[in-house]
Amino acid sequence: MYKDIYMYRIKQCSKPRLSIQGKSLHAYVIKTGLDQHLPLYPNTLIDMYGKCGHLKDAVQLFDEIPDRDLASSASIFTAHNQANFSSQTLFLFSHMLSRDGLQPDHFIFASLVKACACLSALKLGLQLHAQFERVIR
Repeated sequence: MYKDIYMYRIKQCSKPRLSIQGKSLHAYVIKTGLDQHLPLYPNTLIDMYGKCGHLKDAVQLFDEIPDRDLASSASIFTAHNQANFSSQTLFLFSHMLSRDGLQPDHFIFASLVKACACLSALKLGLQLHAQFERVIR
């Protein structure tokens, strides 16, 4: 139950004016060892840091995740898109495929299409859409 409270509080800090409170909660959770018991914790923090404009913190946390999954990848892609680093989103996607061996889901494709839209990369966006169509069938 208490774990849910911290997850909720971290999610509430996903507003730029609450980023200091979010960092404080992050430090507290690490200091108390709660991070060992909160499986969604890194993804929640990546999302919070991204929404607060702290891309460097989001990337650092993402890099520390030993077994990345689709949720952590989608979180870091969204953080890059929010920071207007859409080309980095596409670069990270190629690494996700080769390094982590993950197959994209609809959340990943949504982040990629958004990156293409921000870059006005229509042809690549259409290719990704076609790939998505093959994956969901």
